[in-house]
Amino acid sequence: MDLNERQKRFIEAYISNGGNAAKAAREAGYSEKYVNTNARKLLQNTTIADAIKERQAELREQRRMSTDNVIEFFEKVVQGEIGEQEVTPSGKVIEVPTKVNNRIKAAENLGKVLGIFQAESVVEVKPIVVMGDYMEDEDE
Repeated sequence: MDLNERQKRFIEAYISNGGNAAKAAREAGYSEKYVNTNARKLLQNTTIADAIKERQAELREQRRMSTDNVIEFFEKVVQGEIGEQEVTPSGKVIEVPTKVNNRIKAAENLGKVLGIFQAESVVEVKPIVVMGDYMEDEDE
């Protein structure tokens, strides 16, 4: 079964608003008088439920960052290739070079991702106390 436009709008609204079915039905253009009933029926429709799951999976995949993406980002920040945005007193947004402290933090995080920094190991040494008779060697 193909989805009609209103059902497609419901799916997108449902996902974008965090799962509020009544609000999504309202935004999709369903009757205000029956919005709760329609929302419940829409979620029970297996085609719509499957379409919601499929769309959520697509969005998750689009947002997923790989380790390579993270490493590439940190490298660009450390090297000063990525700037920061600041707002001037007049309200204009301008691009400025990344501040040194932010570049240092990016370098630290890059080191962590690459495993350069190893956690310090703490070794606790406890003395052994022997209680009881102590026998000296007869040879001495």
